Amino acid sequence: LMIGVRDMLGKESLEATHRAIGDTAEACLRRVIDRKHDELAERFGDPVDEQGEVAELVTLAVGKFGGREPNYHSDLDAVFLYSAEGQTQRRVGGHRATLSNEQFFNQLTQQIVTSINDPSHGGRLYELDSRLRDSGEDGVWAITVDGFLDRFRQDVAPLWQRMALCKARAVSGSRRLRTRVDVEVAQVLVETSWRSGMVNEIRSLRERMEKTARAENLKRGAGGTMDVEFAAQALTLRFASQDPRVIHTGTTTSLQALRDADFIPEQDAATLITGYRTLRRIEANLRLMNTAARHELPEDPDSMSNLAFL
Repeated sequence: LMIGVRDMLGKESLEATHRAIGDTAEACLRRVIDRKHDELAERFGDPVDEQGEVAELVTLAVGKFGGREPNYHSDLDAVFLYSAEGQTQRRVGGHRATLSNEQFFNQLTQQIVTSINDPSHGGRLYELDSRLRDSGEDGVWAITVDGFLDRFRQDVAPLWQRMALCKARAVSGSRRLRTRVDVEVAQVLVETSWRSGMVNEIRSLRERMEKTARAENLKRGAGGTMDVEFAAQALTLRFASQDPRVIHTGTTTSLQALRDADFIPEQDAATLITGYRTLRRIEANLRLMNTAARHELPEDPDSMSNLAFL
């Protein structure tokens, strides 16, 4: 409520509002993780690696969640990873049954997603999507950090996943683990071998998304927010090896860094950033109005009048 009121009164920038919405979601997610972890550990013990060190779950936020730029009603996209293989170590006085770390963290992740997506207690908290698409394994909810990143190191992950990695950010787990994961993700981007054919592949991916949207769609239509996001991600992949300082998860901060490093002209950066902020602001107001179409202008005059007022 505080975020929405300050937004409508013009007290915050668009980026500050998005960060506040994202930080709220991040805090909620961490509380659910802590609770579900304790409940599962009470039954099966605490996961440890082969050296007896604590093994942890780390949530890699991607998309607008990773970029700290979600809007009202935004879905949360995340990949759930764990730090090491091993076995759970039962607690004193706890149940004798134990699990492998793989079993423990997959059960934990499934319970987290179910809890957050459950609409039965006062409405759904968020819509959380955590499935490891293209994993090649059904029923997999979490894999090791190294197992996930090795797909990129070995260049077997599809290009769209590498683009998604440009907006990836660790949001749960110990500070030490989060830092390690963020550093290793950035290193994957730096080591990306840019090929000229990637341009056509990215263009083809974007055009397929555009075909499934109306021309007026503020997100997937021609000139929509996805065009700006794709440009920022493609340019990050193109130039990260030359200057790692261009790696930023947020769209506008990424474009500013690319401009400051002289990889895109100042006027082009300004055009993209201004257009992006304008469209995201309209989207935010549409969502405050709770319109049925979240990415398209309303057709009735009263709704348009309300939108203009906002």
